[in-house]
Amino acid sequence: GTGYAADLNSTSATKARYCIEYANRLFLADLYISGVREPLSIIFSKEGDPTDYTDSTAGRLDLLDTEDYLMGLGKVGSYLVFYKENNVMVYGKRGDATNPIRIVADRRGVGCVAPYSIVEFMGTNAFIGRDDFYVMNGDQPEAIGGPIRNKFFSMVGVTEIKKTFSGHNANLNELYWTVNTINDGQITFVWNHKTREWYSYQTDADISCWGRGAI
Repeated sequence: GTGYAADLNSTSATKARYCIEYANRLFLADLYISGVREPLSIIFSKEGDPTDYTDSTAGRLDLLDTEDYLMGLGKVGSYLVFYKENNVMVYGKRGDATNPIRIVADRRGVGCVAPYSIVEFMGTNAFIGRDDFYVMNGDQPEAIGGPIRNKFFSMVGVTEIKKTFSGHNANLNELYWTVNTINDGQITFVWNHKTREWYSYQTDADISCWGRGAI
């Protein structure tokens, strides 16, 4: 932004764990400002300029109603979603240049505990909560774990659950969550979002990330 540091590792640079584009702006969440972490805060840029955070159309949100940390950002249809550990906050566009978003829903009791588990598909998001897998159905989190839920949470320790990372294979209609289990090494849990069926598999070598290839 304005007055940014040439060296992004310097203490005067504004850093963020998560970012997303929405309403023709860049949103940054879980901030580091002058070396101090602000895990409940979000800033958004000037409309049409992701480098300017001081303009009248830029702004800041501090999600202080609950103390749980921000765990990621997502877009669901026309909504912007802020994922916290124990709740999901859904925002929509207001159409006001200086006040661009409005809250649509604050869903408490369900949140995201694994930041890299958030995966976008078919205009919505899926993620891992504290006790189940979830998909956003409009502005409402819907549990989808079914038969795999108990297996996953019994096989994976709390620390490793938080490190779960996800991927999407659009050709096969599959969502992947890869994680290190307590006793059985690395396993990928797979949900077919077309048939709504679950299965899991292991590979000969560990997977370090998922990506989307060019076609």
